[in-house]
Amino acid sequence: MNWVLGEHTSLESVCAGLSQVCLVNQTWHGEPYVYPFHWVLSDTTGRNLVIEPTGGPLTAQLNPSGVLTNTPILATHFKNLTQLLGQASVTINQATQVAAKNWLATKQPLPTGSIPTNRFNHMAIRRLGTPTLTAEQTLPTLFAWLNEVRLPYDPAKRHQLNHNYTHYRSVIDLDHACYYFRPRTTERLQTIQLTPEMCDHWRVPHVFPAN
Repeated sequence: MNWVLGEHTSLESVCAGLSQVCLVNQTWHGEPYVYPFHWVLSDTTGRNLVIEPTGGPLTAQLNPSGVLTNTPILATHFKNLTQLLGQASVTINQATQVAAKNWLATKQPLPTGSIPTNRFNHMAIRRLGTPTLTAEQTLPTLFAWLNEVRLPYDPAKRHQLNHNYTHYRSVIDLDHACYYFRPRTTERLQTIQLTPEMCDHWRVPHVFPAN
């Protein structure tokens, strides 16, 4: 991600440089195995790409769902979603959007739980089945959706290394270069305005206050 954000300003430039990148097979922190990381990228065009190191040269694929969670790979997420919506196709298309709209219109319960597949299906149905939001609706709606799929923090498990929980929820406005987030500790909505000066002159990490 440092390479993506530090040297590119569009998805096209990232895709053009992927052939020059090779991932090193290293463990993450003290874990005994290598995680199957994957990344989702967006720019001001509204397109959404996913990069998944599944073997061989790195490539980027279009992500019409606009959603990404953890494993499995994106193609399997698409298959699970379309099966849930009763589609014969495993691609995200106009029929998928219609099915998602019907799901929400009939108030069927959305998938729940901590499993990445359920969280993906939950958010994909929300996004694909919801008409275009107004500027006033966007921020509160997105945070409400994120709240629906967040993993709760359990103080009793705070010393467990495998206690997975949502540390924060954030929304990035690419049109206005604005970053909104809610930390778990305070739940207060905070706003950081990103400026050209940050990009041009900041050379060391900057820690913003959590409160």
